[in-house]
Amino acid sequence: MLSGGMTCLVAAYFIYNGIIVDKADFSNVKNMSSEEQVKFWNETPHNLYELLGIEARNFDVKALKSGYKAAALKFHPDKNLDSDTTELFLEVKMANDILKDPDLKYAYDVFGQTNFAQEETIYKGLQHSKKMSEEERNKTFWHIINNKRMFNALIEIVPYYFAWMLAAILLVNRSYGRPTCILLILACGGFEGFTKVYFGVTAF
Repeated sequence: MLSGGMTCLVAAYFIYNGIIVDKADFSNVKNMSSEEQVKFWNETPHNLYELLGIEARNFDVKALKSGYKAAALKFHPDKNLDSDTTELFLEVKMANDILKDPDLKYAYDVFGQTNFAQEETIYKGLQHSKKMSEEERNKTFWHIINNKRMFNALIEIVPYYFAWMLAAILLVNRSYGRPTCILLILACGGFEGFTKVYFGVTAF
């Protein structure tokens, strides 16, 4: 029992550190010069919220517009003649386009997805079907997208949790400690997979 509990704690620690990426310190960015800021953003891993300087949770439309306007002015190529900020400027525009759309925001928050060309192609293709009503098109579209999400989620999480199951089988005592540990791993994996597939779907 003790060995099973210890294995679960170690697994939880590594899962936590695998999911929660070490964050850079963004508190001093505002005090940097323009050239230093451009270098910082080009070299430092960041998300779209950090780039716009807004909170990931509970931000409103006003905060998004304000953050987008400030970032767009800061990284506009015409304002940075000594540095090439074209890519950063395009990333700022992309961040605004994604975060202002609830469906795109869901996909970004869960999967980190920023390229939606495939979804647009699927949606446009369904629009050409005259035999389907608008409701049927939307239902078919989300069915395809959810299947795509399920496939991506399986590719992402199955190898990770399978490795932990093998570790539990090989390292944990054969008594009730091993089944308990395996059940916990399966429960965590199932919950993460379900959340990734159905996050943002109104039915859930």
